[in-house]
Parts: sequence; C-alpha cells; structure tokens
Amino acid sequence: MYAKKVMKRYILGVIFLLILLGPVYAEISIKAEVDKVSIPSNGKVTYKLTVTTSEAHLPVVQIPTFGGFNIISRGDSTAVTFARGQRKTTLVSLFVLSPKSTGKFKIEPSVVKLKLRPTANKSEGFEIEVTAAESDEEGMSSAESDEEGMSDLPKPPPLNTPSSSGQATL
Repeated sequence: MYAKKVMKRYILGVIFLLILLGPVYAEISIKAEVDKVSIPSNGKVTYKLTVTTSEAHLPVVQIPTFGGFNIISRGDSTAVTFARGQRKTTLVSLFVLSPKSTGKFKIEPSVVKLKLRPTANKSEGFEIEVTAAESDEEGMSSAESDEEGMSDLPKPPPLNTPSSSGQATL
C-alpha cells in the first residue's frame, strides 16, 4: 500500500515536471533579413522577420521601430504544421520601408519572448545606407522615366464594344 502511494506521487511528480519544463525546452528560432543594405533615397527596402516555434502558445514578438524609415506596407502570415506528432508554428512578418532622408540608419534586432522562459531570443540588426537618388539627364525621377519608356510598348487591342444590335463585335 505504501509503495503504491510513493509510486503514484513519483509519477505525478514526473508529469508535473514535464508540464513545467516543457516550455523551457521548446524550440524557437528567429531570423530577420533585408533585401538591400544600400538604397537610393527614392528606393525601398524589404524587412522580413521569420519566427518558428514548437511552443503551444504563440511567442511575444517585439518588432523594431524602424527609425529613419516610413512603413509603406506590412503583411503577416501564420502557418501551423503537424509532423511526427509535433506542432510547429511559423510566423512571418514582411515590411516594405522607404527612407525619410539620406544617411546611415540602424534597424535594431527584433526580440521574441516566451511566457515561461526568462531569456529572450534576438534576431540580427542591420545598417542601411541611404544615398541621394540619381536622376536622368532630363531631371526626371526613375518612376517618370519608367512611364515614359512604356510608350514604346505596343498598344493593347481595343475592347469588344456592343454594336447597335446589342451584341459584341469581334
């Protein structure tokens, strides 16, 4: 009888430790990347943050403030996969940034924290150099010259228009 009681406490203790220590050993990775480290003042840079975890609860993600840049666009996606009895969650955040002025600007690391883990994971930081925008001989911006270059493209055929009988002609 006493042995059963001890064994029961032992098993409950092991289960409790597994529940308590499970999140401590949860896998988590964080990766940040930029598509360019040098851009003109009228250019854009894309910042991509990928967080992958086996934790049941989503981690808290602290994204940098992007000092020196305006956020033009942001997109987020979450994917949950199950393989070999394990859950894996991948969070991806994408930011399209435009510079406020020329110079060198630092994008600080992003930080990921799990609720029951005292330490935080950090991505790498980046330094982006913003140079003065180059313009054409005529002083047009690159967007204007792109539009002008499109005049060389063939015109699309006209849309089918209804005839007087109400049917489209080909």
